[in-house]
Amino acid sequence: YTSDNTLFGLSVCSDEVNFADKELVNLMKTRWGESFSLGGLAGVPFAGKAGFGAYAHHVPDQGRLFVLFAPHVGVGIDGSVGKLERAGMSKPSTACGAVVGAYKTLADSAPEPPGLDFENWQFEYIKYKMAPMLDGISDAPDAIAFVTYQMYTVVRDVMMEIIKGSDIWKDCTEIALL
Repeated sequence: YTSDNTLFGLSVCSDEVNFADKELVNLMKTRWGESFSLGGLAGVPFAGKAGFGAYAHHVPDQGRLFVLFAPHVGVGIDGSVGKLERAGMSKPSTACGAVVGAYKTLADSAPEPPGLDFENWQFEYIKYKMAPMLDGISDAPDAIAFVTYQMYTVVRDVMMEIIKGSDIWKDCTEIALL
């Protein structure tokens, strides 16, 4: 997996903290050069099968795909999970805000199928996928850590379904997932 034979793909949350100079995404983009973004809020690969197919179609001849995927979670200076001190802000904010926001919304109401509100569809999708995964949260030592792990499961499962449903092998020889 070199910069000559590999196209780096990423499905991470669009939060700016994931793209800071010394964070993993930028380090990997520097290592592999060009990159293809597959993700949206919470790292869900919202590009779908069509986007993944386009990504595979851009790989160098006889090349490889290398995909980083994950939601993210902030850990505050005091160790609190789901909080992050951001430059220029006097109070910690949530990270991942979409995951925490979806969890809080679900805790306050019954889940509904994602609607056709295309201006908020990613958030609706996250709530819909997360809702059935909250069983056991009352026993978890930290609710936000629990929810973040559940979100990782959602992202992983969606990524695997997209890969299984895509015809990438005519464009690449290997795929590595991190």
